[in-house]
Amino acid sequence: MGASEETIELLKRIATATEKLVQLMQRPSESELNHTRGGECASEQDLDGQYGDPELKKDPPRWKGQRYAPCRMSDTCPEYLDELANFYDWQAAKDDEAGKTAGNGKPSSSYKRRDAARARGWAKRLRAGWKPPKPAANARPADDYNAIDDDSNTGGGW
Repeated sequence: MGASEETIELLKRIATATEKLVQLMQRPSESELNHTRGGECASEQDLDGQYGDPELKKDPPRWKGQRYAPCRMSDTCPEYLDELANFYDWQAAKDDEAGKTAGNGKPSSSYKRRDAARARGWAKRLRAGWKPPKPAANARPADDYNAIDDDSNTGGGW
């Protein structure tokens, strides 16, 4: 086999390996599979509502990545939220099996499923590139006690 034939054979092997890598990369990740297997996603209105971005007190037990708690759902990553949604779904199923109810008599599983839907909704938003809104340009920080007045540079002041 000549040098050019060896080069062609090597290029063919590289092309085959590259095609296999592209196929693997196009497969959905495990977290994406879990995300699509899950239940409902919360609506945009729910996520933007008063309770739509709940504070997380503990990380899900199976989560092995960066710790996020305590924080809000919007401050995490989609993979974390996928795991959180799976955990809430599992808790809801266990609550249903046990017949647990909240203080108001409603099944406690309904609240867990709503939180799971919110976690999936935030994961979807974050995957789409959502960023927190910027504060208004003319908004003044609440702790700006040392604001300088126009005539303060005359040497007067307090």
